[in-house]
Amino acid sequence: MKIYIDESGSFVNAPDVNSWNTVVAYAVPETETRKIRELLRLFKVRTGHKATDEIKLKNVDEAQYCDFLKDLNQLKGVAFCVATDSGCNTDKALAEHQTEQTKAVLKNKDKMIYESGKAGVQDYADKMAGISPQLYAQLYCQTALINIVINRAINYFAARFPRTLSKFCWRIDQKSTNKNDYERVFETLSPAFLQSQSIREPLIMIREFNYSAMSAFEYAEGEMPDYLEKAYGIPVQDGMNIGKVMRDDFQFVDSKDELGVQIADLLSAGFRKCLRGGFMANDRVAELLGTLLVHDLKLEYPVRLVGFTEHRVEDPTCIKALEIMKNKAQSILKS
Repeated sequence: MKIYIDESGSFVNAPDVNSWNTVVAYAVPETETRKIRELLRLFKVRTGHKATDEIKLKNVDEAQYCDFLKDLNQLKGVAFCVATDSGCNTDKALAEHQTEQTKAVLKNKDKMIYESGKAGVQDYADKMAGISPQLYAQLYCQTALINIVINRAINYFAARFPRTLSKFCWRIDQKSTNKNDYERVFETLSPAFLQSQSIREPLIMIREFNYSAMSAFEYAEGEMPDYLEKAYGIPVQDGMNIGKVMRDDFQFVDSKDELGVQIADLLSAGFRKCLRGGFMANDRVAELLGTLLVHDLKLEYPVRLVGFTEHRVEDPTCIKALEIMKNKAQSILKS
């Protein structure tokens, strides 16, 4: 499976609510690579660009974007989206959330048997406490997205195209040719972020689905960390090594060279604009974006809303877009 990730927005606190930032993953069987290449080539040519150009949402009109979404819906790929309202994410709120996360990490320090393990937990906590509020919000949303992809995409494809689960190729848009602060922090902190989120939302595997292609990602006997059962009551007889799924083939890449990341960029910008009510035919775009999404088994909004304060979404245009996406999203369960 190929998983392409990009974000839209700066994640900096905004003066007004309904200032959405989004992170989107587009997951697709590797067998669709040729179709992706041809889809993007036609989209670029139809909008007056060269096939080698990288185009943004701002470079095309609304009708052209809708045509792109219609074409994308013909492929076997699906999308996953996390959104956060920067109008609610004050630096104070983010700092408090960051502090609580750091404290939660340090609770595990005494569970480590060896001093090297204790030192590792302390180092992780120190790094988490030291990043900026903007970086913290972005990192939290991106790891939440990865956890959603693992939970929903694995089940979605296990029911439909199980052979694509033999390998996981993660491609995330890099923001410069040199490794920047975010990439370094992500590589250091995301595994533990993902671990803590997977404890709250463990992967639910469905008996009727076919996970046989994932045997390489299962814990071998004796590998499963026993502190999960001791500390959280999570059974450890068997299970999937989520860290291994993430580390299988994970790269930050230049979007100019990675067509799937260009799709993720167009989708993340589209979700962000739609939640803000920025399209003339906002309902129509919400429908087209929604059909790319996958529900979890709880049938909540397929777009995961991440907040760092107690704040309800009240903007009627945003709520309507979310409801439309919910009604149009696909089920994990194969119909």
